[in-house]
Amino acid sequence: MIARVRNALVCAAVGAALLGAGAVAPDVLAQAAATPQEHAEAEDPGLNDLLVKAQADVDNQDYDSAAQKYQTYLAQRPQDAQIHFQLGYCYTALQKPDQARTEYEKAAELNPNLSPAFLNLGLTELSSDPASAVAAFTRAVELMPNDEKPKLLLATALAHSGKTDEAIAQFQAAEKINDQDVQVHLGLADALVNAGRLPDAEREYRAAAAIEPGDAQVHLALGECLIAQTKYDDGANELGAYLDAHPEDDKVRLAQVSALISEAKYRDALTALGHASAITQNSLPALKLRYDALEGAKRYDDAAATLAQAESIAPQDPEVHAKIAHLALDKKDYAQAAREFIAVLKLQPQNTDALAGLVTSEYFVKDYPDTLKAVDLLSQQAPLSAPTLFIRADCYDKLGKKPEALDAYEKFLSVNSDHDSDMYFAAAERARELRREIGKK
Repeated sequence: MIARVRNALVCAAVGAALLGAGAVAPDVLAQAAATPQEHAEAEDPGLNDLLVKAQADVDNQDYDSAAQKYQTYLAQRPQDAQIHFQLGYCYTALQKPDQARTEYEKAAELNPNLSPAFLNLGLTELSSDPASAVAAFTRAVELMPNDEKPKLLLATALAHSGKTDEAIAQFQAAEKINDQDVQVHLGLADALVNAGRLPDAEREYRAAAAIEPGDAQVHLALGECLIAQTKYDDGANELGAYLDAHPEDDKVRLAQVSALISEAKYRDALTALGHASAITQNSLPALKLRYDALEGAKRYDDAAATLAQAESIAPQDPEVHAKIAHLALDKKDYAQAAREFIAVLKLQPQNTDALAGLVTSEYFVKDYPDTLKAVDLLSQQAPLSAPTLFIRADCYDKLGKKPEALDAYEKFLSVNSDHDSDMYFAAAERARELRREIGKK
């Protein structure tokens, strides 16, 4: 999410500098280009005519021809800040950032109050050196205190420099000047996400969506922010609004399916998955999601068939084996569950969920020695739960190891907080019996 919004903002800014059109800088550039002929008109009609022709070339987007004319002019008038800026503008349009930077720097040096020079200097540096862009944009903000665009760009440069709090302050300052600028809301939301302030980010994304309800990218950013807050239902709806405009984006489609599954909307999830491309539907991530939806809907046979397909694609995927194991548990096929949990542990020996599942599976197939081995392995990785402590005690009991069983029952009773459970009554009764039996011996 963060990268998507940030990249869109940077592209908009840099694109404006490159082409002199877009959402960020064209008005400023137009002001700088409006009156170049004033520089030479009184002194040299020939140079004035040269500038008029250069401006006509700029208007016709013939930047190479305009640049040659500006170079000819500057050979005779090297101290003209505005024409250095104009030449830099042409270099920017010609995608020659090094030459453009040199001209903007010269213009800013000759005229420290030429705000467009600082603005475009910052734009030239924003992608490659955002820290350097901060200085240029800071000066542009000083020269243009009532314009939100320099503040927006300064905030963007600060965000790219890792100065999130300062970036937020600049975005908020821009927002006070113009709260109808979508890029300000999106940039601020992005920075708030980086600061971990997701509810505040959500508010900014919603403000952007209110201004431009048809902007699919805004719905995508809002959806991702909502899902990050576990607001899966609203998040899925926003992703759906994005997908209405970009139905081919299978990556977002799968994110929507995952959100719907998290809301237990299994039928909707399966429907959404059906809109993905055939290649995506048969991919491993999609098959895992399909299984989750089918299993949630208790369509166990279909779920098993989906897992079989997933296993054929990725026979060494531990998650697939784990899902097969849990499905086997649901069907009370404990022997298969044990085999699959063992397969997971061969691939991921530290997988505590698989170990806990193996404990349950071995216990229900009445393989008490292997159950105890699994319990011992689990105890090396995590504190044992009360039910696992009960299983260990019962296994010792079934194997006739009464002292070990009594000790295990007592440990279970010391940590169990549910005194109304069947396990509690069984453990308490059996512990009393074992104390009497061991005492007789």
